[in-house]
Amino acid sequence: MDEVIEFPKVKVLSEDEALDYLRREGPIEGISKFAKLVGWERTRAQRMLARWQRDGAIVLKPGGPGGKTVISAARAALDNFPAARAPAHPPVRRDAQPSAQDAHPAYPVARPCRHLLGSISAAITPASTSAMVLFLVALALGGTGIIMNARYAASLGSSDESATVLAVVGVAVDLLAMIFPSVALALWRRGHRSLAMVPWTMWPVMVVLSLMAAAGFASSNLADVFAQRSRVAFTAAGIEDTVRRLRAERAGIAEKRSAAELEIQVQRDRPKVDRIDRDAWNDTKGCTRLTTDGVRACAPILPTLQALSVAQHRDAVDAQLRVAEASLAGASTVMAVDPQAEIVAEIVPTITAG
Repeated sequence: MDEVIEFPKVKVLSEDEALDYLRREGPIEGISKFAKLVGWERTRAQRMLARWQRDGAIVLKPGGPGGKTVISAARAALDNFPAARAPAHPPVRRDAQPSAQDAHPAYPVARPCRHLLGSISAAITPASTSAMVLFLVALALGGTGIIMNARYAASLGSSDESATVLAVVGVAVDLLAMIFPSVALALWRRGHRSLAMVPWTMWPVMVVLSLMAAAGFASSNLADVFAQRSRVAFTAAGIEDTVRRLRAERAGIAEKRSAAELEIQVQRDRPKVDRIDRDAWNDTKGCTRLTTDGVRACAPILPTLQALSVAQHRDAVDAQLRVAEASLAGASTVMAVDPQAEIVAEIVPTITAG
C-alpha cells in the first residue's frame, strides 16, 4: 500500500498574532507572502493591512523588489514591542482548521438584529429628538425664506433675464446669511482669527438684506390682499345699500293688482273715452299724452292708468331686488379690510384708558 504523504498545515493566526508576527519578523515583501505566512486569504490580508495602516500600526511602502509592497511595522509600535523574539516562522500544526470567519473573511458574521434595534433605541433620546426637531424646523424656515426672497427679487425684474439674475442674487444673500456664522466659527477654531472676522463682518449685511427682502415680500402681498379685501368689502357694501333702498321702495307700493289685469281693465274702460270724444284716444296716444281737451275725455280711465303705471314700476322694482339679493348672496363676506389693525385700534384705547 502506497504511503500517504501529509503536508503540514499552516496555523491561521488571529489579527493580534499576525500583527505581533509582523513586528517580530520585520519587513515582509509582498501582500501575498504575508497572507501565506499568517494563513489568511489575500482579500483578508489586504483589508487588515489597510486598517493597520490607518491606525498607524504598520507602514506600506510600494515599489519594492519586483514591484511588491514592503510591509513593515511602525517605529512607535516597534519601540513598545517586547525585546523577546519568537521563532522565525509560525508554528506548524496538523489539526489546525480555519474558523468560518477566517475561511470567508469577505463575509463576516452578522450581528443579531436585536443588537441593531437596541443601538437605535439607545440613540433616540430626548436630546437627540429635540435636536432633530429643531433641525427640521430650521431647514423648513430656511427653505421658505429662500423661496420667498427669490420670488420677491424676481418680481422686481423688468424682463425675464433681470428677474433670473435678481432671483439668483436673493438666493445667494440668504445662503450667505446662513453659512457665514459656521464659516467664521470654523476659522476661529482653527486659529485664523483675522480671517474669521471677515464673515462676521459681512454677516450682519447679509441678514439686513435678507430681512429687507422678506419685509418687501410681506408688504407687497399684504398690500395686494388688503386692496382685494377693500374692493370686495366696497362692492358688498354697495350691494347692501341697493338692496336696502329697493326693499324700502317696494314696501311703499300699495298696489296689489297685476299689470296684465290693469291693462285689461283699461281696454274695458276705453268705450267711456270714445263716448266723450271719439278722437281723444288716438290724439292722446291712449291717454298717455294728455292735452287740455284730452283730460276731460280720459278722466274716466285715468285712475286705472295711474294704477297700471304703479304696477309696472312695482314689477321693475321686484326684478331689480331679486338680482341685487342674488348678488349679495354670492358676494364674499368681508367684515373688515385689516382685522388686526382694527382690533389693535379697539384694544389700545381700552388698555391705555383712552
